Amino acid sequence: FDKIDISPASLGYEGEAAGNTFAGNASISDCASCSGGKKAGNLYQGASVQFNDIVVPEEGAYDLTFAYISGDPRSADVSVNGGPAQTILFASTADWNTVGTQTITVTLAAGTNTLLFSDGGSYAPDLDRIIVSPGTG
Repeated sequence: FDKIDISPASLGYEGEAAGNTFAGNASISDCASCSGGKKAGNLYQGASVQFNDIVVPEEGAYDLTFAYISGDPRSADVSVNGGPAQTILFASTADWNTVGTQTITVTLAAGTNTLLFSDGGSYAPDLDRIIVSPGTG
C-alpha cells in the first residue's frame, strides 16, 4: 500500500476514558452536554490528563480537536509524546454546561502516541474529548 488512511476519517478519545492517566486534582464528573455524559475536570494546581493510546497509521501532521467546557477564557498546555508543551488559549463557551471546540495541528508518530493536557500552572478548561483527524496542512 502506498497510502494508509485513518478509517474512520477521525477518531475520538474521551477525557474520562479508563486508559487515561489522571494527575493532581484531575477527576471525572458528570456532564449532560458531553459525549458519554462525562468530562475530565478540576484541572488546576498541577493537574493533568494524559491520553495514553492515541493510535495513528503513519507519522505526520494531524488535526487535534478539543471538545471542552469553560465558562471563561482559559489556557492549557498540550504536549505530544513527552515533547515540549505548547500553550493553547481556549475561548469561553456560553457557560459551564456548553461544549465548544478548538483545533490545533500536531505531529504524531506511527503507532501509539501520548497526549498530555495540563493546566500550565493556572486553571485549564474541562475536557469532554479529543478528536484526531488527518491534518489539513
